[in-house]
Amino acid sequence: MRRSSPLVLLAFACASEGRPEQTPFTTGIDVDDTSSAGSAAGDDGPRLDLGGSEMREGCNYVDLLFVIDNSGSMCDAQVGLAAVLPELVDAIFDALPADTDIHVGLTTTTFGTGGSHQLTMCHAAEGPATIEAQYVVDELVPGNGFQGRLYEWDGRPYFAGNTSSDADRSALAAWFPAAAESIGCEGGAFEFPSAAAAYALDPSNDATNAGFVRDAGGVLGIFVLTNEVDQSIEPVASYADTIRAAKAGCGGDDCIVTAGLLPPNCVPSANPVIWQFLNAFGKAPQWGDIGDFDGYAAVVSSALAEVIVETCDEIPPAG
Repeated sequence: MRRSSPLVLLAFACASEGRPEQTPFTTGIDVDDTSSAGSAAGDDGPRLDLGGSEMREGCNYVDLLFVIDNSGSMCDAQVGLAAVLPELVDAIFDALPADTDIHVGLTTTTFGTGGSHQLTMCHAAEGPATIEAQYVVDELVPGNGFQGRLYEWDGRPYFAGNTSSDADRSALAAWFPAAAESIGCEGGAFEFPSAAAAYALDPSNDATNAGFVRDAGGVLGIFVLTNEVDQSIEPVASYADTIRAAKAGCGGDDCIVTAGLLPPNCVPSANPVIWQFLNAFGKAPQWGDIGDFDGYAAVVSSALAEVIVETCDEIPPAG
């Protein structure tokens, strides 16, 4: 079980074995046509609650959590990700049912500041004691988006919008990439993305994160941007169980999708922690090479959007 953390008290105080090997995702969708995901979803027929006698089909909510590596080597990748996020916004707004509530939040991979880190053959060159010293869960590490707290940008801990609102579409298309790029690359040297995803949904961070994830009737999408293999030290199963618990009323794995831009020299061949984590849920992750900037759109604005829409179709609405 994942260790019991007193972060809940500190947060209130500060509240002022894996799947078979896969190759990077390639899609038949024409990534130059940002409306293609929407067109494909529209072929399934009507699934909207039009406010009359017709019953809504599909999910009510989509909650997207982006876990962004903020270590020193990540500035270029953050810029590359930010460039394709407006396309993701358009794809999901175009393809999801009308009146679908959307929450978008970001967190970082930092649980402790400072240090230096080298990767050798897909393993940390430093010993376990050094890594554990950077994995701080028993006291508050000050920092925007640290320890699974949502990253606040432009006065919002997360963006809340609705697919029926053109104003929300435009606002999210501006807020999302600006937030992703502003996270920066001055965080801790050791990356803990699996832990960050779990702690973002853990009650210990309710003081900053409450209300972000909805349970019944909603898709939860978890996206990881990292060029490391993940040094999270607790069992992967405990992180996955924390996330499933937040979606228990919806059906657990049936309502969770994962994706990422990852280091292809280690994923999936070395079966690192991040690969185990992203494969811990019902669907195989959509993923690509973090070093292939030209391929970001195929993963983020096409593949991720498509699997979110497909999963939304499969989930009954709340109530």
